[in-house]
This record gives sequence, structure tokens and C-alpha cells, in this order.
Amino acid sequence: LLISRDGREIPIIDSGAPILTNDGEIIGVVLVFQDDTKRRASQQAIEESEKKYRNIFENIQDVYYEASMDGTILEISPSIEKVLGYKRKELIGKSLYDIYTNPEERDELLEAILESGKIANFEVHLTDKDGSQYSVELNSTLQRDQKGNTVKIIGSMRDISERKRLEAMLRQSQKMEAIGSLAGGIAHEFNNILGTIIGNTELAINDVPESNPARECLEEIQLASLRAKEIVRQLLGFARKSVFQLMPVQISSIVSETLNLIRASIPTTIEIRRNISCKSDTVMADSSQINLVLLNLCANAKNAMQEEGGVLEVNLENTTLDETSAARYEGLGPGNYLKLTVKDSGHGIDPKIIDRIFEPYFTTTSLAEGTGMGLAVVHGIVKNHNGAITVASEPGKGTVFEVLFPLTEAKMAQEAGEPEALPTGNEKILFVDDETSLVKMAKRMLEMQGYRVEAKSDPIEVLELVRSEPRRFDLVITDMTMPQMTGDKLAKEILNIRPGMPIILCSGYSENIDAEKARALGIRKYIEKPLNMSNFVASIRKVLDAGGSVA
Repeated sequence: LLISRDGREIPIIDSGAPILTNDGEIIGVVLVFQDDTKRRASQQAIEESEKKYRNIFENIQDVYYEASMDGTILEISPSIEKVLGYKRKELIGKSLYDIYTNPEERDELLEAILESGKIANFEVHLTDKDGSQYSVELNSTLQRDQKGNTVKIIGSMRDISERKRLEAMLRQSQKMEAIGSLAGGIAHEFNNILGTIIGNTELAINDVPESNPARECLEEIQLASLRAKEIVRQLLGFARKSVFQLMPVQISSIVSETLNLIRASIPTTIEIRRNISCKSDTVMADSSQINLVLLNLCANAKNAMQEEGGVLEVNLENTTLDETSAARYEGLGPGNYLKLTVKDSGHGIDPKIIDRIFEPYFTTTSLAEGTGMGLAVVHGIVKNHNGAITVASEPGKGTVFEVLFPLTEAKMAQEAGEPEALPTGNEKILFVDDETSLVKMAKRMLEMQGYRVEAKSDPIEVLELVRSEPRRFDLVITDMTMPQMTGDKLAKEILNIRPGMPIILCSGYSENIDAEKARALGIRKYIEKPLNMSNFVASIRKVLDAGGSVA
């Protein structure tokens, strides 16, 4: 360093040579000083720049890479470890193409980048260190030398697996919403049809003596219609369009019925074994939800044995948990339980993913085979029933699901013995429904009980009738879904004309109304279709006898 006249330190580069006499004697030196300020500043700038970009390189979330044209990885940022599990040193010198899941994507990438010199947002699938697949997005440029020869590819890759998962969740949610809307429409139409079948069958049974062979046929029709009613309810349950109530239910009968149902859909190469050894099987449950649990678990087992066949075992037994054994099951305490076991001899579940199988939308199958919602639905149902579910599996040996439900001492509703006489009356009833067959059936049903019934199919006509004679009717019974005006709007209009008018609202299915919303509107009773004669006339009598109160 030299010190300038003003006191500044000036970095220099110096060089010198001796001054010699003819005899070689040193009589002095020649010194040359070069100001090194600019060079040192440039060097410092370069070092700071390298430090800056090294910091970016080592901490960037996306993955920076350089690869030769034959795929050899020349450089790659440490962030690759977060994406694929490899350390940087493990990949340097190895072929990038070896971690491509699909060779076809590698070929497409090379073709695209050679054609245009760069690619943007190019999606490929890579295999991580553990063998799992990840979706990544590539942005890369082809680098050439001064002669135009291709030298290497430089670019970045971004892990988009989470984004793809969220996109799949959104699509699945939209699909489920569409299925739910479809289920609601189907339920409404089916319930109207079933209402006509059930109602007219009940009327016919009343007209046919027990000694007549036709009586047994009518009772079979009635039983089949009630089963169809339950199927509609399950359809709404699958689409999450129905509110369920827990009540004492015997699980063994549900298991038997469900296994009989699925036998036709399971290949003959899969043997079904059932073992129902429980002495007590009554739990607080919704039968359609328990049915859905077993259907999903059996479908999961079927998929695991689809190719090579095997054995599907379904067991139902009692078990008692103490403090120690209860700790194995999330949320359960000591007590008496009913244990449902579904076991298959299929390919098993990879230990790396077994902790994720109850996650919504997680699936190892294609969309054609499953949506990833089955086991998530099962888990949710079991939790809503105050139960627990566990899974044990060994690759190549099969999978075992255990579901525990707490037993209850509550008694199931007893089937009625001799039917009681249906309540009667002589009040004037206005019945409104756009389904002509339901109108005819309900009119006859109510007239048999002594009521005076006027039946209409047009809600606008009904409104004019009430407006012209507000006190003409003692009760209005209206359907919910009708053209021109819905039942809840009709009820509001009628109550504006005659406050306190007793109204019963019936619905095959509607997203816009339920019992609570109906009560808030001042509607006395909300009844779900299809109508059951005994319950229907009992509800009518109760509403009429209640006077001014809202049921």
C-alpha cells in the first residue's frame, strides 16, 4: 500500500529491477508502481457476486441443474434432496435420464428442446430415491458454443406434486358435488314413484282379505318398495346429502345382507368367508352408514385380489377392552365392543404409505378403479359412530382392517304386532302435489280415514283458492318441488294470507329445505317421501290436534 498526499491508502502492484554498472555492481534500483484499486474492486465484486449466487444456488427452493446432452448431471442444487431424497453429490456424474419415470417423457423433452432451444412449464414424472413418483415442472434452455454446437442443457425443476394433489382434490370435489346433485334429483323422482307404489299397495292390502293369495303378493311388493326406499337413502348418504340419526341397530343382519349384495360384483376367483360369532351385536348406528363401511372395505379387498384371486374373510365378534388394550385404538376407552374384521389375501399395502391410506383423495389405483375417497369415508363414518379403525398389512400376504363399535344396551324398536286402528277425522284438507298419481292415492287414503279432501296439482291455483276463501280448509298438505312455485314459498304465501294456518310440507328430496327450516317458516310438520300411510295419517291427526302450535 502507498499513502497518498491526502492520506488515502492506495493498493499497488509493484515491480523492480536493479541498476548495474558495467562491472555488475548494483548502484540502484528501478521501481514501477501500478495502481491496483480498480482491479481489486473488480475482484471483490466478482467474489461478492459468486457468494451471492452460491447462496442462491444452495438455498433456492426450485432445483437448478446442468446436464450434458447425453443426460449426465454436471451440476445440481442441494434442493434436489427435498424433492427426490438424493444428496447433490449422489447425482453429480450420474444420468438425469435414469430418474425419469417414463422414458417417453424424456424423449419428448429432448425433441422439444432441440426443436425450439428451450422449454417452459414442461411436466414430467421423476422417481425418488425410495421409488415413489413425483410430478415436476421443467424450465430449461439449450446452451450452444460459438460454432452453434449443442453443449448442455441448463434449467430448473419445480416439485408440483402438492399442486397436482390439490387440483385432483378440486376435481374430485366438483365431481362429488355433481354426483350429489344427480343423487338428489334421482332421489326426488324415485321417492315420488315409490310413494305411489307404497301408498297404493297399502290401500290394496286393506281391501284384500288375508285368505286371498294376492295379499301375500301385495305384502312382498310393499317389502320390496321399503327396501328400495332404503337404497335411495343410502344413495343420498353416499353423496353426503342426508342427515343420519344413530339408533339401536343389529349389525349382524347388515353384514349378512351386504355380503349377499356384493357377491355378484366380486369375481368367482375370490372366495368369501363369513364368521358371525358375536352374542351381542346392537350398537348405536345408522344402518346405511354401516352398510357403506362394509361395502368400501370389501371393495378395497376386491381390488387387492382382482388379478390373482384369494380369500375375503368377514368376521363379527365381541371383544372387551381394558386400559392396556384400549390404548391400541384411537379415542376408545375400556368397555365392551363389537369388532368387525375384514381380511384379504391380496398384495398388501406398502409400509411407506400405510399411514396415509385414510387421507382424502389418497389412492394407489387409477381413477378408473377408485377416487381415493373410500377409506376416508370409512374413517369418517367410524369416528361419527364413536368407534375406531385400525389396519395391519404385509406386502404379499394381505391386509386386515379392524373396526370397533361400542355396544349398547338400548333396545331396538320392536316391530308392531297387531296394527292399531289408524286415526280418523272429518276436517277439510287441501292436498297439493304436481304428481297426479300421488294426488289420487293421497286423496283416497285420507278419504278412507274420514277426511274431506280437495286435491290440486297447480300451486298457483291453490294460492288463488286460499286467497278467495282463507277459512275454507283446516289443513294444507303440499309437496316441496313443484313447477311455478315451490312448497316452502307456497306455505309462506298462505301464511301471509292466513297466519297460523296448519301446513304440512312433504319432500322427496330438496337441498333447500329440512325439518328445522320448515319449522322456522311456521310449517307445522316436515315429512320425507315416500309417504307411509300409518305415519302419514298419524302426523295429520297430530298437527290438527295441536291447534296453534308448531310441531
